[in-house]
Amino acid sequence: MSEKRYFINPYEDFGPSDGVLDATGDELNGRVKEDLMKNLTKLLKSFEDEVNETINPDDCSVYTGSTGYALLYLHLALVFNDHKLLDKAIAYTEPLVDTSGKRRLTYITGDSG
Repeated sequence: MSEKRYFINPYEDFGPSDGVLDATGDELNGRVKEDLMKNLTKLLKSFEDEVNETINPDDCSVYTGSTGYALLYLHLALVFNDHKLLDKAIAYTEPLVDTSGKRRLTYITGDSG
């Protein structure tokens, strides 16, 4: 049995440039932010392709329908301050305006205001 009671670490020590946050600790560093935006764009593209094929115009649910899609884009528009995303949110809600008066406006079982 060896006298050493530890393993030799073959990896470099952690440095500030390896962190997720920038030097001030207030924001994500450029590399992480770039990777995050690239993956977000890729996921939104995949989401839009899937939704355009399977959207149900009668589904107004926040969980599975057009209202939920609009809520996603509203949130992203507010986070990224991007009016194009807000336009997408509006595009999902406009077709629902005409049909919302025909059903009960309740949170659980009806159109979600």
